[in-house]
Amino acid sequence: MGKFLGYLILVCLFSTAVLAQVTIDRPAERTKFLAQLANPPIQEFSVTNRPSVDAKTSTFLDFFQSEIWPTMNKTALLNFKSGMIHVAVDRALYNDETEMKQWKAQEDEADIQLQVISSQKDWQDKIKKWAQLSEGLHGEMAEYARALWRQTELSSFTEKELPLLKRQTEIMSQISVIANKSPLVEGLAANEKATNDVYEDFFTGKMSFNDAWKKVESLIATSRTAHGQDIATRGRDLFNEVAVIKTKLAQSKGYKTWAEYRIAVQAVNHKAPFNTVDGLVKFLQKILDDTLPAYNEFLDKQFAAIPGANPKARRGSQRDLLAAETDTIIRQYFPKENIEKVWAETMIQSGFDPSKLETIVLDGYPRALKYTHAYMFTVSDHTPKVMTIDGRTLNPVTSADVPTSWYNSLIYIVQNYRDDGANAWTTAWHEGGHAMDYSHRQDLFGNGAAYGYTETHSMTMEHFFEDLEFIMAVGKNREGQPIPKDLAEKYILNSKVNALKNLRVQVSQALLDIGLWNRAYKDGDDFVKTASNLRRKLIKEATQLPQYKVSGIDPGFGAFATGHFYSGEVRYFGYILSTVGAKMSAEKLWDLLEKKTGRRTLYKQPDLAKLLIEGYYTSGFLNPFPGSIENFTGKSYSPSNLVEKAIQNVKAYQPSCGHAVNDLR
Repeated sequence: MGKFLGYLILVCLFSTAVLAQVTIDRPAERTKFLAQLANPPIQEFSVTNRPSVDAKTSTFLDFFQSEIWPTMNKTALLNFKSGMIHVAVDRALYNDETEMKQWKAQEDEADIQLQVISSQKDWQDKIKKWAQLSEGLHGEMAEYARALWRQTELSSFTEKELPLLKRQTEIMSQISVIANKSPLVEGLAANEKATNDVYEDFFTGKMSFNDAWKKVESLIATSRTAHGQDIATRGRDLFNEVAVIKTKLAQSKGYKTWAEYRIAVQAVNHKAPFNTVDGLVKFLQKILDDTLPAYNEFLDKQFAAIPGANPKARRGSQRDLLAAETDTIIRQYFPKENIEKVWAETMIQSGFDPSKLETIVLDGYPRALKYTHAYMFTVSDHTPKVMTIDGRTLNPVTSADVPTSWYNSLIYIVQNYRDDGANAWTTAWHEGGHAMDYSHRQDLFGNGAAYGYTETHSMTMEHFFEDLEFIMAVGKNREGQPIPKDLAEKYILNSKVNALKNLRVQVSQALLDIGLWNRAYKDGDDFVKTASNLRRKLIKEATQLPQYKVSGIDPGFGAFATGHFYSGEVRYFGYILSTVGAKMSAEKLWDLLEKKTGRRTLYKQPDLAKLLIEGYYTSGFLNPFPGSIENFTGKSYSPSNLVEKAIQNVKAYQPSCGHAVNDLR
């Protein structure tokens, strides 16, 4: 129905045209973009069984076709234009600074037009009347009419707030340019590789603990945290202004803070306790409290086992050195140039239709002026070219009922493979999970989904890297030598040990996202200082390692290294919900596949796609979270099993030169 799915700050993709390349054919991609921008997908509307429709239903359908459908089509085209340009700018497809500014102006204009439409009283009144006409009617379309009004009443602003909305759009556009044009961008790849080299030298005994953390600190000046500090410093006034704007917008809807408002908007897709600020904070804080004793026990073991590690001289820069070794174990066996080829092969071996991969456009390698992190953006959805409604049932007529023609989704993944190893690969599988989900969703009425549901499918795909058969099959260095089995086993075992630390850090980020926006900002408040102070405090709580400023770089500015936190989406808690959901889903998949094939692995299982498409992708998003997780797995949703296993793994762990030596669950 012409909805805009927006973009997720995470990604991965496949395109036959760039499969073997380490860079894109920029002129060709630019030409393709301009052609697609000029030819947006246009959906039509029709009703079957018109003669048998009663007067009340006919009035409901006629009102939709004459008063609702034209505006929905208009907003769909505006969303398509905004999304296409946003991705093109982030991919640096423009020819020069002048053209970039022109494109950004067009994107802003489209976004402002969308805000104008959504804030108009006439449009809101039409939605309300359509919902009233649906009373007493049944079927998906009638339910959608009522849901659309409830959501419009909650999430749409009025013409009075339009100046604030326009200014907010301008500010976020300027911040995007600041981030992409930072002078630190071009050094991020070299910094990541140099930092990984330090970790590898430490874990292989070539560098002492003290030399290693000091070397890590010497690299901070060119790190992602430094990039975040540059964004925050140059955009300080903009960040401070937009924080006040969001507070005013929230209060115009009757909420004290932007966090309260945003979580209320998302509540339609969540069950308690995941639909209020208090419920989420309590849920997240309990995970930190329950895991703290085991995490401290783990740190004590590491400090005792590592020569030169002084528990009285803890520092944030020691965090990854104190972890059990993971990425550096398999780094040389997972070269970055193999990512796209292996991902595509893995999806096809899993039973996915190769034609679906062709709807995914991948831009995987860093270059000047390109967006520095990773996201997947669904510019247009998997949707029928003609939205057909059965007038008797008010349900959509899809390919399951009659042959129909569909638009394929158009998905972009903007990623940056900066170094070899598991980090780039798991990010690719994560974003590939998003892509496969969105390429199959049949969200005909634009209901959307809980963020935790959406992230469950990306995180489920990461479990390929807990799979010994998969790692042994695809892990090969540039000379073609396969990864030794003992290294693959070590990587998997140590990853399970580190799961506790990683979970705690991610929980702290979710609390940052909520806490940062659960404040009523006013003129003169320093949003940037608030964000950096809160992040420093929460990371210290999660890691139990003090956060020190080094070389003028404040670790708190890591909050500005991605748009997760300053965007105001207030949805990062979805990553914690999905960590649980993905673990439950992976276990269920392993059980089902093992029962059928005798192999407890996700690798080369042709039924995997069918299980995911039918069990989740097509319509699982309709069930408020965590309903679809519980339906798929047959178990009650709870973090306790994941937390208990993580604690057990840490307690069973005995460090030996940074490696786990005992069998973990």
